[in-house]
Amino acid sequence: MANRSYLYATDSNPGDGPDFGRLPVGLAEWAYDFPLAFKILVSEQARPCKSIIWKVPGDDIAIIGNYRLGFERLKKFLHQIDLPAAQPLIDDTLRFLTRPENRREFIVLEGGELFDMGEEPMAELNARLFIEVSHLEPEIDSVLERLRWRPPAPRREGLLGRLFAPKPAPLHHDDQLKLLRQLGLGAWSNALHVDFSQG
Repeated sequence: MANRSYLYATDSNPGDGPDFGRLPVGLAEWAYDFPLAFKILVSEQARPCKSIIWKVPGDDIAIIGNYRLGFERLKKFLHQIDLPAAQPLIDDTLRFLTRPENRREFIVLEGGELFDMGEEPMAELNARLFIEVSHLEPEIDSVLERLRWRPPAPRREGLLGRLFAPKPAPLHHDDQLKLLRQLGLGAWSNALHVDFSQG
């Protein structure tokens, strides 16, 4: 069984009935976690909702948010990342999410597969995720600080300056790129494990 979180764009709230208008379109999936980019995208006007994938009567085990506002919040976050090596991932993200065929009124974060790995009720786990999505600022601030690009400190002149000047901390670009990918950047695709494109 797959153990992924999924991100879909849809024209209606899954709890409003079976008629979605246009079919939901897959945006991304991620194994064993809810990446920060996914949570930011669903964070505006967020509320628990029924699942598109799982049929769990009476329980809200997904989260729905406003696509346009969530995208604007993600864009604001990405524009604060000044690490040069991040720009290709940022450009790909913005390009994918602005394609007309990927845009809908709502965006839905599905966690049923991950919730099903635990022993607690899915709705309780989703409620915890909703609280997390509703209070993202500390996580956002922490990530931005870790991704901050810092130029090397200028070298001090003279023998004593060269001997005793503090050595600049390495930037650890590989670690920063790893963190960037853990945010969910680079995961964008319409072809997901659970695919609605065939109806």
